[in-house]
Amino acid sequence: MAERQAIMTGSVPVWLSTRQCGSLIGMTTEFIRGEIRDGRLPACKLARDGKRPAYRVRVEDFDTYLDRYWSRATRPATRQQSH
Repeated sequence: MAERQAIMTGSVPVWLSTRQCGSLIGMTTEFIRGEIRDGRLPACKLARDGKRPAYRVRVEDFDTYLDRYWSRATRPATRQQSH
């Protein structure tokens, strides 16, 4: 919830974790990892010795993903809307 609050108020980080992305749309980190694996969500892969890699998603790429794959009615606000 804190991530959504930060994004809605404009104090947006440059990169989001898979956990933050999932939290914003009410999905699990495994769902987000699947979207990355399937090529729908661009991400940077971080190497981790002997562990599953971590991913980071640029805020701009997450916005593009939401525009492309989530309807306006169900997508969270990730940037300030201009009226």
